[in-house]
Amino acid sequence: MLRPARRIPNGVTGRAAALVAAALALTACRRTRTPPPPPTTQGLIDCTAALTRAPAAPPQERTGLIVRGCAVCGTSFEPLIPAANGHPDLAAVHEVLTACQLGCSKRAMGRFRGLLGDVTPGPGVTRPWKALAEDCPTAMRTGPTTERFAGPVWLALVTIGARIAGAEAALPPSAWTALSQARAGVVIPLPPWTVVGNGLVVPPGAAAPGMPWRHVTVTDQALLVGRLPIARLGADGLVVDAPGAPYPGTPTTGDLSPALAALGPAPTGPDRLDDVVVIAPTAAPAARALAAVRALGATPARFAVAVPDEVSLWRGSIAAHRLRLAPIAGARIRLDLAAARIAVVTGAGAVVASAPWPDGATLRARVQAAVAFAGAAAIELVETAPDDLEVAGLVELCDDLAAAGAPSLALAPDGATATGAELPQFDPAALAAALAKAAQP
Repeated sequence: MLRPARRIPNGVTGRAAALVAAALALTACRRTRTPPPPPTTQGLIDCTAALTRAPAAPPQERTGLIVRGCAVCGTSFEPLIPAANGHPDLAAVHEVLTACQLGCSKRAMGRFRGLLGDVTPGPGVTRPWKALAEDCPTAMRTGPTTERFAGPVWLALVTIGARIAGAEAALPPSAWTALSQARAGVVIPLPPWTVVGNGLVVPPGAAAPGMPWRHVTVTDQALLVGRLPIARLGADGLVVDAPGAPYPGTPTTGDLSPALAALGPAPTGPDRLDDVVVIAPTAAPAARALAAVRALGATPARFAVAVPDEVSLWRGSIAAHRLRLAPIAGARIRLDLAAARIAVVTGAGAVVASAPWPDGATLRARVQAAVAFAGAAAIELVETAPDDLEVAGLVELCDDLAAAGAPSLALAPDGATATGAELPQFDPAALAAALAKAAQP
């Protein structure tokens, strides 16, 4: 049935009448738009349980734990997860967004659905979500430094943050206190994405526990220093804690220590890892990454390793490698990758035994055989690397050293070699004896 047209007041004609009509229409729209209902009590209790578990979980698993455990819209956010990788179930995604009552216009949702239907795995997976952020900013809640994260996982997190921020009326006081306390303890690492929503592809490797918060990023043009983005669930919803220049940070030359000191105080968190993470592309020359380690001086660091998408839910998430890069005091093993040699070195830096590596089918096999005798000995690396060695191979070396029990890896002093006191051939027993003697006080 057609509704009668609103009557324009007498004496109002022409352009004024049109303005009055538009104002009346806008008033009508405002009257019909209602805020979404609060989450159910059971949904909030389940979310409290997920948030309580999150701080003890590995940092890279926290997003998945929260997204799967906080069904604050009355339905699971699970359908948004495959959409992050370009495999959206259109009906299921629509159902989630409808349940969350985002308050977006029909035009915004129509454009979003059209773009989502064209998505395929690859660089364009975030296009529909970026369009939704433009057309419906109250839903995606992005700003100049956070629009790079616009996507299905981000939408789930900001919706969870907003719904639990306003949930006090839906819970008994004790349950609200528990939810508030659980929320306050959560720190979520975000992926190191540039303004266009992409990050460097780093190699896989053995990950260390803990959440790094500062980085040196290696490109073919510069070394860049900055803070890694993290998110918290605050009283007003999801908040990104990343002061200073957004990723990839500030280009820096020479000694990196002043730039690292300028990053300000470390964030709070139960498992904060203060070692600098060196983010270097998989196919970059290893020499470039080693130069970054050299520029760090005595500052402990670790190489960045990739976290599988299915674990973190974010493309391009990283963790810190298990093997620490730090200066060594005392007897150690020295490896020269370019010369394919190994040496035993005293705490004073003198070579007391050296030999070529044993034979092997690959560089990795030869390194594994060369360090098998070393056990928990510290290792240092001659900075000169083979021209064809890439960062992926360097991280594989770190994997092997960590698996062999090495506590750390350091760069040898400038000009150091693995020659001197040479053995006739590779002799692990003789090298082990020399190492034991060098370690004596």
